[in-house]
Amino acid sequence: MQQSSYLEVLKERYRFDEWKEAGTAGGERMDPLTFSGDEFPGWRLTRQARREPSGHPPFVRTIWQGSSPDNILGIDVFECASPAEAREYLLHRLGEFQGPTLERADSLGAGDIAFATPGETVVVFSRGRNVAVLHNGGRRVESLGGVASALDRLLRGGDRGERR
Repeated sequence: MQQSSYLEVLKERYRFDEWKEAGTAGGERMDPLTFSGDEFPGWRLTRQARREPSGHPPFVRTIWQGSSPDNILGIDVFECASPAEAREYLLHRLGEFQGPTLERADSLGAGDIAFATPGETVVVFSRGRNVAVLHNGGRRVESLGGVASALDRLLRGGDRGERR
């Protein structure tokens, strides 16, 4: 994770004070997330692994294939201890992106707070105590707004998805 001075730069760049207390009063998924493979129409789950790296919250990493081998989607969902920790971790994840700065994406319909690249080819959001990172991984790049909204429904404890 970044040094504290860099964290202050990120807080200013992404206007952290405006959303540091955004969050749900409850209703978000509390148990570990497991994908069944049918959560996102048009996408097939090809890989799923749970990781618990030192210095980061535990997370589930999934790889999905779309209509062709060139159409790959990566989704990581980090499970933080609290909504406040999730918002701090979201800020750290935003700081790890190189290239265009992600912009607030309130109209996306995903998360308590969401950021996306132009065209929604990368989406990062937090919902309750979870932080989700969605990105294209193949040669064919697609907008991920619809997938992000569907994932948000799962994180709120909505339809589809399995619980352990």
